[in-house]
Amino acid sequence: MERVKNLFLLLFAAIVITGCGSSNATVTCKKVEKFQSDAGIINIPQFKVGDAILLDTVKKVGTFILNSEIADADISASAPIDSTVILTETGFDINLSGDVSKASASVQANVKSTISRNTTFFLANSVRKNISNPFNEINKPGNMPAIKSALVNNKNTVCMFVTGIVYADKFEFRIKNSAGGSANANILKFGNFSIQIAYTCQGDLKIDAKNGGIFYKPSFYGLNAAKDQLLLQALKIDLSGYNFYQALKVY
Repeated sequence: MERVKNLFLLLFAAIVITGCGSSNATVTCKKVEKFQSDAGIINIPQFKVGDAILLDTVKKVGTFILNSEIADADISASAPIDSTVILTETGFDINLSGDVSKASASVQANVKSTISRNTTFFLANSVRKNISNPFNEINKPGNMPAIKSALVNNKNTVCMFVTGIVYADKFEFRIKNSAGGSANANILKFGNFSIQIAYTCQGDLKIDAKNGGIFYKPSFYGLNAAKDQLLLQALKIDLSGYNFYQALKVY
């Protein structure tokens, strides 16, 4: 009887070590406004192409200046495609359960890191719309005076010009190179573990991806020395900490 008991314990240990059985990971989002990708920044404020926003770089506040009325001929649009983008600066909280939660601390840390680095955004029928010539657009007589006035009359400011928006019929979180049998089966194969991943972030994104856009592309402009022209500035501004409530425009 003792021998049978020992064999059972050895078998149980082997199951835990090799990762047989169920393993799960629940992924929640810390700050959805920090999501970035090569497609742009997550469009929580629902900016439109041609929005000019005054950024106070000290107070971290964005204030709406104007929306440039851009003719369709001055906007380039890509053909609709299904696309996948890698998310960065996501700040995920990941909770492991099942067999993988019994693994060593280093294995669990590697699993969490792998999930963070390989979480993607799947975009169905995504379309990118860009202003063909942002410099000409922002310097039009109907735009430049109002933007100039905002910059001259407010210290520590720069103009953020929304030059592109990515739209999509729908979006969802997916793990890159899922081992699942279907496109939306989020299963990560890690060593001997097959980990079922559940993303709870989807409900945190209150975005109209089809009409309002899922990602936006900002450019930053300032006045030249003569204050008669707006020039593109080589700036890298972390927009995640900005308050854009004053930048929202009802169309």
